Amino acid sequence: MKLIKTGNETGPVAVLLPGLAADEESLAGLRDALADWQVYTVRYDGQGEGVFRSADTEAAAILALLKQAGLEHADLLYGISLGAVVGLKMLAQEPDISTRNFFDGGLFFHFNKLLRMGITSQFMDFVHQAVRLDEEGGLQLVKKHNALKQIIGTPVPAQDQLFKNMLKVLKETGDDSVKAQLEACFDFRYPALSADVQKRTVFLFADQDPAAHCRREAAAAYPDAHILDLPGFGYGGFVAADPAGYAGLLRDFL
Repeated sequence: MKLIKTGNETGPVAVLLPGLAADEESLAGLRDALADWQVYTVRYDGQGEGVFRSADTEAAAILALLKQAGLEHADLLYGISLGAVVGLKMLAQEPDISTRNFFDGGLFFHFNKLLRMGITSQFMDFVHQAVRLDEEGGLQLVKKHNALKQIIGTPVPAQDQLFKNMLKVLKETGDDSVKAQLEACFDFRYPALSADVQKRTVFLFADQDPAAHCRREAAAAYPDAHILDLPGFGYGGFVAADPAGYAGLLRDFL
């Protein structure tokens, strides 16, 4: 695992957690739009070194790295996709790690074992095809593969950079780590959070993102949290298309 620090030492502190099969560069646009903040981004275990075992172990490792870096408290904890799963696990372990929490398109699915096995098999088929292709060939595969559509919906051009990052990361990640990331998203259970933590937390669901199906369950699990509905975007679409506008949303929340 790697913790990357950028930005302004005197600005608000944000911890940004990337999504499924993504590294810190997947959030480069948002990171740069928050250049006046002190920003920590993460490269998960399994990406080049180590093994991703579970969202719980990643959460514990991130908390430990933040404390080693001298950070006891962040102004904002942010996670997208898998990052939202890991972020919730961090809050379960350390409720006061952050003042505000913002989670976008969390893959909060709880599928039965048979369905998990089927989707994982399809996704791994995509991975094994994608790692043999060049960037353009990989992008075309992303846009037509059924397993990807179940997770990210129908891709649009604004997401191309996100998917280029995904392809790069998958080439660096072992099968066991990819499968564990999928398991974290597809066998998810909402951790208990106090009413106080819920009140400091926002969930954003884009209407064209398959994760929008998790909206009802998230609202039921955390009745004191804030739910934002975003029309016209898919998986990671808003942050990819308009990182400056997205950063403005985070600034307003903070």
